[in-house]
Amino acid sequence: MKKKTMRRLVYIVAIPLLLICFYKVYLHVERDRQYQSLDNVFKEMNYASVHSEGLVKLPNLSIALDSSQAYRKPDRIKGLPIKNTLVQEDEIIAAYVGLNNVLFLEYGKQLSPNIFLYINWYYKDSKLTESVEIANSDTSWAFATATYDIEDEAFKQTNNLAETLKRQYGFSSSKGLPSLQLTDTKEVLEYLKPYGLDANWIRAKSDYMLNDVVLKRWFDKGSQRYSFDNLGDVKIERLDIFQ
Repeated sequence: MKKKTMRRLVYIVAIPLLLICFYKVYLHVERDRQYQSLDNVFKEMNYASVHSEGLVKLPNLSIALDSSQAYRKPDRIKGLPIKNTLVQEDEIIAAYVGLNNVLFLEYGKQLSPNIFLYINWYYKDSKLTESVEIANSDTSWAFATATYDIEDEAFKQTNNLAETLKRQYGFSSSKGLPSLQLTDTKEVLEYLKPYGLDANWIRAKSDYMLNDVVLKRWFDKGSQRYSFDNLGDVKIERLDIFQ
């Protein structure tokens, strides 16, 4: 009788312990799988914001970038304004986080009361694309189209790109599609001549936003395996502004 009781006690204790061990092994394997899937620094930053409570424990992106805003589900896209003492009053730098491994970085400068200059970096599908734009709207075309890319498929079935643009620009200062919108690099450079801004200035601002304001902060406070020498599996498409 005592043996049966002891055996029963062993089963009662051993089975839960085994289940706990199996669960810990599963978590370890799953954590490693998720971590390995973050195959470039931009996926890593996106995961740190969208899945801040996930198995892979990374510092929250908003904290690493010193932003006053944090991403909260179920936001499709959320802007994280970045504090930076070197940015002038007519300038702003923000990181926009979206679902499905999307990251959008934007530098904005107000050239006049109604004219804005934008320099953007857009990460999607393992590609980081640089762009520049001038518009009489405080919403850039690059951002407006990025929000459409980020929308889920169910939303896209009932809303096309034109409708998304109309909705996005409906919240802008111009309250509608901008009447001035330059996205061709040569046209932008020609427009900037009276302001004393040229291709070298654009390249310097773009590099500063991406490298000093965003990546350096993430490497210092967040990334566990990436660096300037190793951004991971990402293709970078830069503006051809020196031709």
